[in-house]
Amino acid sequence: MPSNSHDFIRPADPSERRFLESLVRADYDRSHPGETFDDMKRRMSFSREDQGLYRD
Repeated sequence: MPSNSHDFIRPADPSERRFLESLVRADYDRSHPGETFDDMKRRMSFSREDQGLYRD
């Protein structure tokens, strides 16, 4: 199924965002050796690629 960048989950509040991030944090860290989920979040403000990774 093709991905539409307009169809993604928008957390209702900060606690829901933390919960959703906790679901993907370990997978991201494991699949991107040498960097962490938090590194990617810091780069989001200036990297379109990282914005897309975070959104997905």
